[in-house]
Amino acid sequence: HHILAALLTIAITAILVWFGNGLNPIWALLWFAPLPALLFAARTRLATTAALVAFAGWFLGTLNFVYYFHYVLGGPLSIPLEVAAGTALPFAIAVLLFRALFLRRAYTAALIVFPATWVSFEFILSLTSAHGTGGNLSYTQLKLHPLLQVASITGPWGIPFLLLLFSSALAITLLTRTLH
Repeated sequence: HHILAALLTIAITAILVWFGNGLNPIWALLWFAPLPALLFAARTRLATTAALVAFAGWFLGTLNFVYYFHYVLGGPLSIPLEVAAGTALPFAIAVLLFRALFLRRAYTAALIVFPATWVSFEFILSLTSAHGTGGNLSYTQLKLHPLLQVASITGPWGIPFLLLLFSSALAITLLTRTLH
């Protein structure tokens, strides 16, 4: 039962990330992509299992870049694999931080730590990468015009913060309803 839940979480996360991210994303899917990993992490006994499931789901979903990086640009296959792993790791860390705070019933902190961890990763990456904000999740939301106004105040980091705050809030709402 637990293995099936883990595999289902990986598959759903991967599908939502695959179609919600990339060069032609379906923007609405990314709002829900973290939800399965957050729900699973809060319910599983082992933090390592939560981390592996979160990592695998995001990693597999991000492999949608293989075609572009490898076949269109002609780069080595290692590049999209490194990109996938390089984004799956901070995602797994953010999920683990959410899990730790949620299990301590620090719901407000859990709500904030998930998007804050991801945005911190994106911000540091923008400072250290030659590609700047190129991988920022805000670019997945370009067709959601009202949300783009947030970037005029926060830069590209406000959009992924709100995007991931939504998943975090929804996860906490669903998880706390099952506790009562």
